[in-house]
Amino acid sequence: MSGSCRAGVQALACARTTDYALTLMELGFPDLDGVELMRRLRLMRPGCVFVILTARREDVDVVLGLEAGADHYRTNPFRLAELLARVRAHLRRRPVDGTAGSAAPARIQVGALVVDLAARRCLLGPSEVSLRAREYDVLARWQPRRVRLSAGRR
Repeated sequence: MSGSCRAGVQALACARTTDYALTLMELGFPDLDGVELMRRLRLMRPGCVFVILTARREDVDVVLGLEAGADHYRTNPFRLAELLARVRAHLRRRPVDGTAGSAAPARIQVGALVVDLAARRCLLGPSEVSLRAREYDVLARWQPRRVRLSAGRR
């Protein structure tokens, strides 16, 4: 899932109703200071990964953004391939259930498919599915990821 917010108040409203795995954000919102918005979003969504993309490159801006709750801070221009690799790295570190700081679930169930994470077993109905280690690892990490793209003024 993705979304886009052009104003800080709109971003706060989205955060109240939707649980995103990742938020990319600019600091230049017309109605709210971006650092203050970051603080509020972090309090509302402690498990979300926040990446700031901005033209603000002074050391004080970087420190303020990170201390406000950003997981990562990139200044323009940035390399897209590197940004995507960093996003994937952040999402890999999220527990399987998608919530930071909580214990991972003992199993994942989608319909008749059950992945027992503790036993490293996969069941389809009553039958065990034989998987190679890599196939199991991919299946254990699989989940519909919800990602929010948020942009300020352009």
